[in-house]
Amino acid sequence: GTISIASYTASFYNTLNSIEFPALVRVEGNLDIQTSHITHINGFKSLEYVGGRLYLFWLPKVENIQFPVLKEVGVLTLQHATSTANQNAVLTNLDGFSTLERVSSVTIRYHRALESFEGLAQAYHLSLPEWDVRNNRLYNPTSADMDAGEYVYVQGE
Repeated sequence: GTISIASYTASFYNTLNSIEFPALVRVEGNLDIQTSHITHINGFKSLEYVGGRLYLFWLPKVENIQFPVLKEVGVLTLQHATSTANQNAVLTNLDGFSTLERVSSVTIRYHRALESFEGLAQAYHLSLPEWDVRNNRLYNPTSADMDAGEYVYVQGE
């Protein structure tokens, strides 16, 4: 099954300011989060496993993502929008994924300020996932960059 959390500015009843699932440990299927209001994703303090995809989409205000005990995800997709004109301009790092050990596929697109992929280093080196990182303004590390330990954008390079 899928847990889908969606909330958009255009919604008349949109009052979602935070997402809290403090006792959720395991999702056998997918966890999809799409919301235009929240600034932090940090309410999954016990989540260790997502068997399908962890899909974080259309999060224009999210500046911090924390999954403090997450160990395994089938597919990780972090995509702000579908074009370079609509990019998340506040998320700068993926440190909230630093406990991740296993992932089969990573897709990260359309983030204007994302400069550090260091939070995915452990998962990258332990599981060698399919790696699709592109259309981010500052940095789009390739598999070769990750292999070389070049996780962080360095101005002028």
